[in-house]
Amino acid sequence: MLLRKHRRVMGIRERREREKEERRLHIIDAAEKVFFSKGYSDATMDQIAQEAELSRGTLYLYFKGKDAVHREIVSRGMNMLYDLISARIGEASMGMDRLAIIWSTFIRFSKEHTDYFDAFMHYETKEIDISSEKEMENWLNRYKVIGLTVRSIREGILDGSIRPDIDPSTLALLFWTQVTGAIQLIRFKGALIKNLLKIQPDEFLEHFRKFVFEHIRLQGQHQLKEA
Repeated sequence: MLLRKHRRVMGIRERREREKEERRLHIIDAAEKVFFSKGYSDATMDQIAQEAELSRGTLYLYFKGKDAVHREIVSRGMNMLYDLISARIGEASMGMDRLAIIWSTFIRFSKEHTDYFDAFMHYETKEIDISSEKEMENWLNRYKVIGLTVRSIREGILDGSIRPDIDPSTLALLFWTQVTGAIQLIRFKGALIKNLLKIQPDEFLEHFRKFVFEHIRLQGQHQLKEA
């Protein structure tokens, strides 16, 4: 009888936890609609609560504020990007070719999922509390795609396709700084580049990719495959 009671209590607890998680995901879905339609600055918790058909008080039981909800959207987008890269990265055996896949996949992601890309860029403007262990853990989970980049660089150093004189973590951050900067330039100055410099945006990105990879490649050891 005690065992049945214990199982019943556990069943109730598990159901409540499941319902709580379902509501949390429902709030994130609603927040996406608000953020993606209005932008971060104009979105409010009241609008998110209205979209989720919940009271404002209930919303604050799950999230402390707008930033907390927005971070979940960034995490969702990062997980989507990570899955897209992971699905393709096994196609390459050399570290350098894996970097090419990461680059091309992110370029495609930025075009097909512009709202998530904009969420990424907004998050980059936020200061991270490095004294908070939880916040650092959240950042590392959110940016696991950078960890994948670091591993690809280490593999490239071992297989002789990537120069070994730069720390892999440093090179990974430089790599992501370059690709995100190039995408932002095309997003906001693409028409100017096209009209004044007579360069198509995709052509510019390809020239930029070759320039970046030429400086990452171990000279004379590996020719980059087309991703």
